[in-house]
Amino acid sequence: DLKSQESLVWFGHTRYSTSGYKLDTLGFTQPLQYSLFNLDDLCILFNGNIPECEWNSAFELYPTLKQYYNNNREVINDSFLILEFFKILKTEQYETRKKHKHQENSKDVFNKILQNILIRFIELVDRAFSMAIITEHTTWILRDKYGVRPLTLGKYYNESDSLTSLVIGSESCCFSENTVISYDFKPGTLSTICHKTQTIKHLYDYDLSICSSSSGNEKSSNNVKHCLFEYLYFMRPETTANKINVEEFRIELGKLLIKEIKEYHQDLYNYFESEKLHNKANIVVCGIPKSGIIQAESFAKYFGVQYLQFIKQRKDYPHRTFILENQDKRVLGCKNKYFIQESDQNIIKNKILIMVDDSIVRGNTIKYLIEFVKSYQPKAIHFMVSAPPIVNICKYGVDFPNIEELIINKKTIPEFQEYLDIDSLVYLKNNILKKKEDLNKNTFCMDCFTI
Repeated sequence: DLKSQESLVWFGHTRYSTSGYKLDTLGFTQPLQYSLFNLDDLCILFNGNIPECEWNSAFELYPTLKQYYNNNREVINDSFLILEFFKILKTEQYETRKKHKHQENSKDVFNKILQNILIRFIELVDRAFSMAIITEHTTWILRDKYGVRPLTLGKYYNESDSLTSLVIGSESCCFSENTVISYDFKPGTLSTICHKTQTIKHLYDYDLSICSSSSGNEKSSNNVKHCLFEYLYFMRPETTANKINVEEFRIELGKLLIKEIKEYHQDLYNYFESEKLHNKANIVVCGIPKSGIIQAESFAKYFGVQYLQFIKQRKDYPHRTFILENQDKRVLGCKNKYFIQESDQNIIKNKILIMVDDSIVRGNTIKYLIEFVKSYQPKAIHFMVSAPPIVNICKYGVDFPNIEELIINKKTIPEFQEYLDIDSLVYLKNNILKKKEDLNKNTFCMDCFTI
């Protein structure tokens, strides 16, 4: 019973691995306990994904790390490679201190060496990680220099407005009602929290201006690469990360979809406008649960047509279909996940349906849903996507690792529309650039999109 346990620090974490060995055993469950200096003196919680290409600088400087990886790559994931790198850096630190004959007590040595290890890790491994390292008296917080994955600090106050605890999370939606968002940990920083006093110290801040910008020809002081897919899909609407509220972000995407149609699909826009003048009740907008709903509601509101959530998701279905490991499971997942109530079946018959989703990866969900919806005899189906086409793999923690699986690499947009047998297919492609520039000067990683 956890309620009967006393502790100054509590952590819980869920992570699915997108690279390296994937094994459903307790030994791969985080927090991972590790003996770095003494027996089980360190725990690690790690959100993100560090692919092989991001280890090259470390491999070049530390051949023993590369040898360890080559010998064990079939039975480890990146979490275990991180820990092995810590061990190698610890040995290097001890040798350096011995050479310079440092005289310190054991606690100071432990903290100083671990600090140097983590700073060296931030310097050499670019992305993607948000990480908590738990030791006996301290929690160490580090975030990669590009800020790919979110990491937020909250402060919990009791009913008398007294600060009682600090909360760290990758999504602020997990914070309880009396928790106030304090700030996001800056990219490329190392901080500590004392378990006893809750004192926060900021120990290191990587100078991102030394990194080349995407053009490769200039330096930039704002060269962060927050993951756009977090805001499109992963994060819950009530989350605020990097000073961006997810719900507000998706509302804006719905507006931008209207702008995209008006500016780049004029015939389709005129068709919708004429149908609205004739009888706007004939047009029904629906979002694909759950990450397409806010964009769809925004689209319907600002376009002036009705919204109906006729596609519903079963409450007892826990999975996100696109991260299931094979095609058969994804299709079966769609069948088990979605349904349309009988009352809604009657409403959508002979209607012009505008369906909105956050993105299209492999095309499995959209293919199934369109065939499913068509069985209820709508007049037309138009599909809107609140993101550009995904054409590249993601190496940093989003599960589309095989470029051959991406539907848009197999078919052009017109071919994909014909394959789906729908009346139109529109991606939010051109206007997303303007969105990127609007929000607090944040820079997004868009490597997987055609921009």
